[in-house]
Amino acid sequence: MSLGIRGKLISIFLVIKIIPLVLLGGVAWEAIQSFGESAIEQSQSISTEMRKTVEGAGELAVADTVRALDTKAREAIERLTTDTALSVARFLYDRDSEVLFAANLNPDENTYREFLNNRTRNLTTHQPWILDPETDHWRPANPNDDEKAIRSAKIEKNAKDFHSRASNGPHWTQRAPLYLEMTFIGLDGQEIVKVTNGDLLNTSKTNVSNRQNTFLKAETYFNKLSELKAGEIYVSDVIGAYVPSKVIGPYTKASTEKAGIPFQPETSAYAGKENPLGKRFRAIVRWITPVMREGRKVGYVSLALDHAHIMEFSDHIVPTEERYSDISDASSGNYAFMWDHKGRNISHPRDYFIVGYAPETGEQATPWLSQDLYDDWQASGKSFTDFKKTAPQFHKPGESRPSLDLIKQGNVSLDCRYLNFAPQCAGWWNLTEEGGSGSFVIFWSKLWKLTTAAAIPYYTGQYGETKRGFGFVTIGANVDEFHRAANETKASLDKLIDAQDAKTRAQEKRLLDHLRDSIAQTATELTVYTAIMVIIVVIIAIWMASVLSARITKLIGSLRKIQDGDLSVRATVDSRDEMGELANSVNNMTQSLQALLEENKLALERAEMSNKAKSDFLASMSHELRTPLNAIIGFSDVMKNQIYGPIQPATYAHYADDIHNSGQHLLTLINDVLDVARIGSGEFDINEADFNLPRALQDSLRMLHPIIEQKDLKTHYEAAPLPLIYGDERRIKQVFLNILSNAAKFTHDGGHISISTAINNVGDIEIRIKDSGIGMTNEEIEIALTPFAQVQSSLARQYEGTGLGLPLAHNLIEIHNGTLNIESEPGNGTEIIITLPKDRIRT
Repeated sequence: MSLGIRGKLISIFLVIKIIPLVLLGGVAWEAIQSFGESAIEQSQSISTEMRKTVEGAGELAVADTVRALDTKAREAIERLTTDTALSVARFLYDRDSEVLFAANLNPDENTYREFLNNRTRNLTTHQPWILDPETDHWRPANPNDDEKAIRSAKIEKNAKDFHSRASNGPHWTQRAPLYLEMTFIGLDGQEIVKVTNGDLLNTSKTNVSNRQNTFLKAETYFNKLSELKAGEIYVSDVIGAYVPSKVIGPYTKASTEKAGIPFQPETSAYAGKENPLGKRFRAIVRWITPVMREGRKVGYVSLALDHAHIMEFSDHIVPTEERYSDISDASSGNYAFMWDHKGRNISHPRDYFIVGYAPETGEQATPWLSQDLYDDWQASGKSFTDFKKTAPQFHKPGESRPSLDLIKQGNVSLDCRYLNFAPQCAGWWNLTEEGGSGSFVIFWSKLWKLTTAAAIPYYTGQYGETKRGFGFVTIGANVDEFHRAANETKASLDKLIDAQDAKTRAQEKRLLDHLRDSIAQTATELTVYTAIMVIIVVIIAIWMASVLSARITKLIGSLRKIQDGDLSVRATVDSRDEMGELANSVNNMTQSLQALLEENKLALERAEMSNKAKSDFLASMSHELRTPLNAIIGFSDVMKNQIYGPIQPATYAHYADDIHNSGQHLLTLINDVLDVARIGSGEFDINEADFNLPRALQDSLRMLHPIIEQKDLKTHYEAAPLPLIYGDERRIKQVFLNILSNAAKFTHDGGHISISTAINNVGDIEIRIKDSGIGMTNEEIEIALTPFAQVQSSLARQYEGTGLGLPLAHNLIEIHNGTLNIESEPGNGTEIIITLPKDRIRT
């Protein structure tokens, strides 16, 4: 007699549990002996490995923290760089607007003076600084003026981690004119009206067609003015006299003594905290546009922007916790600066790095060159102006050293094209080649620095010839600033690890002593526990076999009911083990089978509904097609029978009109059916081109004018100015005709139709057509948008139509990537909202 499942389970359980348990007891007796010998060695090894693991975890945590801090810092500084570049671009575009406005002013001195006086902007200054004679370092003359007002929490519930900082605004500001000069220039180059601010520019009127009469003899704009058309703008480079320095870094008595020059900070270039008394770089950027009168160019208006307002954007940025400083500190490695579209520096905390011009010649002052490039220049015997025409640019960046001769001469302005000893220049040039922004990390000036670059998106005049626009903003940040918190955390972790290691060693000793005592006791108890466990295993085996066999029998019963067709049966799930999972699977299978049957039933019902909709459509189409066909046949018979009768020619004309209109109606029905069929099959093509959407809407409305006039409908058309759009004009008109035809058809005599067009808040084109007609429910709207389905057969008879107008309009708008939505309420009319995407707008 074969064993049942209960007997088999008991036998299997006893074999796989008791035999191993007995064998385990014998093996354990021997293992305890070897365990005691190796326990001490293993414990010590574990302690050592644990310390290594903890130390490694600490180093890994610090490394992860450093990476996280680097990522956050990079994102924040890239954002700061990009925002600064965008702010500069907006500022420059404002100057475009002002010079175009100035072209419309009456060119006289009073008007120009009033224009200049009304345009000022704050420039940041700082308090006086002095050289501390004891430390030979610069410091504020009145240190108390720079104290920060840090606030504490006034409410106890807000006191946790309350962090306050002083205002980021400058302590020292002054209102300064935006423009240093406004001039009206005749077509021959003679300055006719000239108003100046400050002492930088010449106040006398000259003829600027001669370069020698321009600012620093460096401006060559006149030859380009004749090419300007009305509304076009010329924008110059940054033009200013170069301010040299024979000291790079802090200008102190020690540094000047090392350079072999007298200590005269006022004669050297300004450098923020490194030389707060230095001579500032002063420059202009000139805007010029034609002055037109009665369509004829009569001269030019010129505005000379004070370049200090451009430097204001970058001179006071500090990409650290300080965020802002009224005086820059280039020595920390944390500062911002700007370059023009040719890679020349135009704003820097150290003014001697800004590229300028030599007033004697009007040419760009010699920039700081790499030593190999300097040697080639000296060997050429040419002026630098002639040499740079053929000199290599960005030649082997980072593979040369700077020219010491130029430092001694004080010529250290930064022109990226020839700054081959500074590889970051090539990096910034690469980052901004296609516009945009980015960053990289470089070891420079004995610091690891994160450096960013963002193109300034200003593209007027010459600056439209490159994707960099006006130039680019760069911000450098000392990486150590980001790692400070992580390094402090590492020091704290090291102290914690040392303290924990001492505790671990003491615990290790106590553990080993206890282990020796436990080994002897364990050997005795092992035999007793093994015997007890054998008895317990036998009892558990009998109990588990009984439980499992009962659950399997119950599950088999449920499966048999399901097999007999009762899909409502569910197996009992009374556990989360494999048997419970099996019962769940059976239930899920049953539920899926039941759902599948329900889906088949619903699919059958939908097929029947679709068949009924097509039947209704064919019935409606029979009526629709029969009516114009009867009219065509009827009027044709009348004309044939009465051609020789007393009927007047005017009557034949009416008959002919009726025949023509019936034929047109029939053609429209057939075209709608064909269009819906083509769209359904995916073979529908559209012919797209630029067209005037308001005019298409007005044409469609005009075509329905006879119907609107016959029913005495009021129409209101409110159209916002719209640009040309790109699409299929004929199909868009077809959409408008279908919708307007429905609006006229379902609106009672004397009702109204309103039409509006606008650009919505996301920039898309929105057309709204609203009527005061019979309206629809939500269910009827869904039916109205279904091809070959009609809201009510009775309505189809009463109002005539196939029910294809709205589905066809909906599909045509979707083909144009737009949307067609319907808002309606029975008795209160219908509003159809058509939205066409903004990418179809032609700018």
